[in-house]
Amino acid sequence: MTSIAELNALDRETIEAALSGPPSQKASFVRSTARAGVAQAQLVLGQMLLDGHGVERNPVEALQWFVEA
Repeated sequence: MTSIAELNALDRETIEAALSGPPSQKASFVRSTARAGVAQAQLVLGQMLLDGHGVERNPVEALQWFVEA
């Protein structure tokens, strides 16, 4: 699991690379960030799950992330 401290230590290039890669790579980064408790990432992950973007579509899990955020 990624911690807030680990996320804060990432440089801009690393974050941009993670978010501009293939959808599955972006989803993995967003999921790690959401699990660390970042509300914006929780919302984005919920939308990704709702749309099936980079992950298998899962409206039930999407709702859980929206509630968490």
